[in-house]
Amino acid sequence: MKKYSIYFTTILLMVVVFISSCAQLKSVGFKSYQNEFTRDLDRNTKKVTLYRDFTTVAIAQATHFNKKLMEKYIKYTQRVDAKKVVKYQKLLSDFDKYDIYWLAFYTPDDDINNLSSRNSFWNVYLSKNGTTLNATLIKEIGVNDMTKQWLYFVKANSWARQYVIKFKKSGPHSTKSTLVLSSFLGTIAIKFKN
Repeated sequence: MKKYSIYFTTILLMVVVFISSCAQLKSVGFKSYQNEFTRDLDRNTKKVTLYRDFTTVAIAQATHFNKKLMEKYIKYTQRVDAKKVVKYQKLLSDFDKYDIYWLAFYTPDDDINNLSSRNSFWNVYLSKNGTTLNATLIKEIGVNDMTKQWLYFVKANSWARQYVIKFKKSGPHSTKSTLVLSSFLGTIAIKFKN
């Protein structure tokens, strides 16, 4: 029994030393890879898992994109590739007309992961200002789609399908919105506060 307690104590001590050394690295000048864009991206990204009978039915990870976040992304990418920036500049006008969400959606049964289909298993809508808005566009992001590059920094489930969802802006501006995916298996409500 003493043998196991010595191993446990040694491992615990190694973990404590590792954590404290990481904190000290920052104090001597090592930089974090976080920047203004990635911090805002983390704040605007939410993840919800739907369970039924102790089984995962679906996992939804959504990012609410807005004009400020896109501008920060463009500013960040300017340092990397100026040619791509021109393509993204054209997308900025969409943010005046639409609420835009990126969604990584995983279901164990691939047949019901069909959000972009007319006969989708899931009903997708946005709850905002006490009203319900239906999506004007649900588009699955293809492998070569430039939109996929926006989300390079989001750590999503590699088995998930990725979608861009647009809702027409209407009524007064609200700082709160809820993206809802609903079916007879249950409801996923992802709440955002801008």
